[in-house]
Amino acid sequence: MILKREYMIRHWRFLIVVGFLTGLGWLFAGVGAAAGQPAENSVRMVVLSSPQSEYYPLAVDIAQKESIPLADSWEDTLAGSPAVVYWVTSPGELSDSRMAEVGLILKSHGSFPSVGLITGSTLEDARQLWLRGRQLREEWAQQEPDRFYAANGEFPTADIDQAQLLKWQKDGFEISALNKVSLSDALQQANYLTFTGHGAGRYLRLDAETEYTAGDLPSLPPVVISAASCQTLRIWNPDSIALGFIRQGAAAYVGFVFSPMEGFLMGEFQDLPFRYTWPGFPIGQVVALHNRGTLQGFANIPFYYLLGDPLIAFRAAPPYELASDVEEDGRRTLVYQGAPAGIIPVRVAGGGSYSYVEVVGVGATSSHDPVFHSRLQATSLNGDQYILFQHKGGDFTIRLAETPPWGWGPAHLLLFALDEITLFTPLNGGDWIIFILGCLGTAAAALRFLALRRQNAAPARQVGLNCLVIAFGTALALGVYAKLREPYFAGNSKPVPFELNWLWMGGVFLLACSGSGLYMMARKWIGKFAALLVITAPALFPVVFGLVVVEVTNLLIRQQVGISIYTSHLYAISGAAGGLWLLIALALLLWLRRRVTRPI
Repeated sequence: MILKREYMIRHWRFLIVVGFLTGLGWLFAGVGAAAGQPAENSVRMVVLSSPQSEYYPLAVDIAQKESIPLADSWEDTLAGSPAVVYWVTSPGELSDSRMAEVGLILKSHGSFPSVGLITGSTLEDARQLWLRGRQLREEWAQQEPDRFYAANGEFPTADIDQAQLLKWQKDGFEISALNKVSLSDALQQANYLTFTGHGAGRYLRLDAETEYTAGDLPSLPPVVISAASCQTLRIWNPDSIALGFIRQGAAAYVGFVFSPMEGFLMGEFQDLPFRYTWPGFPIGQVVALHNRGTLQGFANIPFYYLLGDPLIAFRAAPPYELASDVEEDGRRTLVYQGAPAGIIPVRVAGGGSYSYVEVVGVGATSSHDPVFHSRLQATSLNGDQYILFQHKGGDFTIRLAETPPWGWGPAHLLLFALDEITLFTPLNGGDWIIFILGCLGTAAAALRFLALRRQNAAPARQVGLNCLVIAFGTALALGVYAKLREPYFAGNSKPVPFELNWLWMGGVFLLACSGSGLYMMARKWIGKFAALLVITAPALFPVVFGLVVVEVTNLLIRQQVGISIYTSHLYAISGAAGGLWLLIALALLLWLRRRVTRPI
């Protein structure tokens, strides 16, 4: 027992590092749904509706016309692990708490089926929504649509200072001003339009003074619309903008029930994620993968839903050709040819048993991956692997493996956390916060030095020089890391430059220098601990701030809907990187104290 205690005392730093890496591995292994083979008695499609619903007759008609089973509860619906769910209900049967309950059921199920909400202001509106979807599937199978628009409302934190409308053309986008008139014209011409910007249950906000409401909508063709905006799918509220689109003739509308955190939908601003969908990978499955991304980014439950037929697809066949498919030693390599640039949906038949997915030159993920990747999403469903990724065009290669490479999980988490700290947190004023904290830390160190000097106990000049060296080394190491990682950052989909921020670097230098000095001047352990917090403030302050905001928000929401809507696991992962930073700083300062000969 004595020997064990002595060993722990001598090797405590090593044990802490081992514990840190073990914790990362445990966190990685414990989050996410495992890949697997098709469930027994799995079904392809199910219609879900309560027999007490006033829209139940429509559910019976859909089940008969599509020749698929009809279930009366989510538990019965998901028991067969369906790939597609038609959820027929009236708006009055839904609410914040009901949608939160359904989100919790879907999350507990683990897989991500395509869910299409068939509803409308009236039973006839709901019926017409379903019929438009069926008709569109037939028409687009014969002639592919080509009228695509991306509408971006005023969004300063995404570097969109003025609302803009992007019209897709073969040689790029034609950009014009976005206002009520131009948006209405685009909606009347479009096959597919995305909107990214602020919103609410009754409107899309184009700029600070302009709200586009249901009353502004013209008569529409069977257009598909997706909105990355707050709460536009709260269809039980009066003047719902989503129901307005359906009432005016849209074939589908996709939106959030609750408020999202921006930047966690792949391709949301201008990359048109539905554009290359095909019958084997329809728009409903893209929405399902987007929900997976929100769970990795900010959501505790899925709350991004599709109104309309989830089997709508924009193409009759995949936008690429399979050139080779090789299986060997638990790995599978697939090479594809002739893919266009954009968001590419790939369905690998029989690939559901593989938990690790890599798209060469894009990135890698796994069924256990807890962190968001802005250029790659993948999930297994009924024995197949569904992969969605951002492609530059041309040939591409996909590698599947039953398990991730050794050490990939912890390394993946650590890189994500460091990327968030060095490239994401400096945005939107984060750089100024860290710089101001650095100035405050410097002032505190200076005051402490003057106080010790009056007591004739100030540290030697060599200590100050060593603190400067530590600060310079810290800033240099993080700066080099950020510069090297700029091309690979994939933690957010906002169209902003994720690059080295010099103001933030200045704050890092000041905090490292002042924190090191405070540590060397501290006489009690609490002073030393406070000094370590100063050094690691660039990592720990955003973590603590984010955790507080998320948990306070959840506390308020739980009083309304009964469960938490948002997750804070990304802050916990970044906090782990901050912990590693603290350990390194502690080791350097302990080494520095041993070099100091003059007592403090």
